[in-house]
Amino acid sequence: MRDTRQEKNLEKAIEAARDELHIMRRRGQERANTRDHGHDYKAMREAREKFDDYAGRVREDHEKERGTNRHGSRE
Repeated sequence: MRDTRQEKNLEKAIEAARDELHIMRRRGQERANTRDHGHDYKAMREAREKFDDYAGRVREDHEKERGTNRHGSRE
C-alpha cells in the first residue's frame, strides 16, 4: 500500500513539472501573445504549486522510509 502511495505522489509531481515545462516551452517557441501572459502565468503558478505539494509528499515518504526528518537527523 505504501509503495502505491509513493508511486502516485511521484507520478503527480512529475506530471505537474511537465505541465509547467510545457507552458514555458510554448511561450518561448511561439512568443505567445501578451494577452495570453496572464493565463499562462496562472497556469504555470498552479502547476508549480501542485509540484511543490507532491514533491513535499514524496520527500515525506522517503523520510518515513529512512526514519529521518527533513534535516537528516533520526527521529
